[in-house]
Amino acid sequence: MLWSRIIWRHWRREPRLTVVLVGILALGVAVFLAVRLANKAAVSGFGMFTESIAGESDFILRPRAGMLEADVLRELRERAGATPVGIFPVLEVSAALSESPETGLLKLVGADLVALQNAGTYTNGSTSVSGDSATGDDSILGLPDRGFVGTSFAKRFGVGEGGPLRLVVNDKVVDFVIAGVVPEDPNRPAVPENLILMDLPGLQTMAGLEGSLTRVEFRIAPGVEAAANRRKIGASMWDLATERGWILETPEDRKSSVTQMSAAFRLNLTILSGLALLVGIYLIMRAMEAAVVKRRAEIAVLRSLGVTPAQIRAAWLWEGLILGVVGAVAGILLGRLMAVGLVVAISRTVNTLYYETTTSAVTLETGEIVFSLFFGIVASLTAALIPAREASLTPPAQSMRQGGQGGGLALLRNGPLGLVLLVAGIGCAFLPPRLLASGTIVPLGGYLAAVILVLSASLLIG
Repeated sequence: MLWSRIIWRHWRREPRLTVVLVGILALGVAVFLAVRLANKAAVSGFGMFTESIAGESDFILRPRAGMLEADVLRELRERAGATPVGIFPVLEVSAALSESPETGLLKLVGADLVALQNAGTYTNGSTSVSGDSATGDDSILGLPDRGFVGTSFAKRFGVGEGGPLRLVVNDKVVDFVIAGVVPEDPNRPAVPENLILMDLPGLQTMAGLEGSLTRVEFRIAPGVEAAANRRKIGASMWDLATERGWILETPEDRKSSVTQMSAAFRLNLTILSGLALLVGIYLIMRAMEAAVVKRRAEIAVLRSLGVTPAQIRAAWLWEGLILGVVGAVAGILLGRLMAVGLVVAISRTVNTLYYETTTSAVTLETGEIVFSLFFGIVASLTAALIPAREASLTPPAQSMRQGGQGGGLALLRNGPLGLVLLVAGIGCAFLPPRLLASGTIVPLGGYLAAVILVLSASLLIG
């Protein structure tokens, strides 16, 4: 009886309001899920291809700021002595397509192509730039307008071997020719779609960085003495890095530091998506309040006929549960679609601020589906709980009185509490960040300020 008289009859009479309720909740769940999926896709694309052109290096030597001088290569070889170690200098420069700069930054990577032909000695016969076309043609050595791209680059920009490109490098336009397309190797990380590989001297000339290096990578030859040689080279290069103020790290160190560096960015996305759902809860709560006020006469009649407050409260919670399930399912579908667009924007931000990521595919797993359903249902029940309690406890006479505001939520119109929260939110914004045991710095005060200010605005608007 309660279902037919309170919920279903109201839905049939005002279908648009019901759709709005479901849409509000669906949008909150969709934004939360879309940011979560896009965040996961962007971070999962982090690979070490652009960090290790000659294969997965044992050590990476780089300056704390600026560039390394190419003259250091002679000293590095002297320090290594007779130890079998491959030394691979690398230079990285950012560029853009002159015709369509909105496609994002391109990464120009200069490596010693002659040295890469011998890289198999240090990588069990395999290199990251596999294929004869990438290393066997000496006609591009030292040329500042020739380079190689991966298959994904060729597909994305519709170019192939011999295809021309116009690049903007350090505020000058360069006419560039693709010397070859590096084939994909299933045993190696995919070549990023924004990567162009050049001969080191050619890139130095193009960028006006003659004699400069971004980093130097070391690869220990495999064999029974590999562990001992790795310790020996590590100790020798560590001493040199300490003397010069440089940084010596392993690929694992690099991965860990970059992942930690972007942890705050990923946490920000999670917090902001949660705030979006919080606003959705507020909108649902106000919509539920409107439904209570609109049906207060019906509730009063039911109370006069002997329906208990617990039964009325249960009816409202059932309505919130049904709206939550429908809204969460719709939000999952909408969030999956939104994530496809968001992953491009988030990946671009990650590429610019932190590291190269090439993943653009969004995967929706069972865990995300269950979590989103749970989140949407809990949000809807939370939003319906206060109106349900208000509807069940309001005396019938007060509900029947014309012109009164009975049945509404006094909490949502509490101006003084809104002002108190406003001051508290502003105060939280000045709290210092917290350093966690993992080394991650979390702006806890900023997160609290965001949540409290949203709650304050909700009360003041009410």
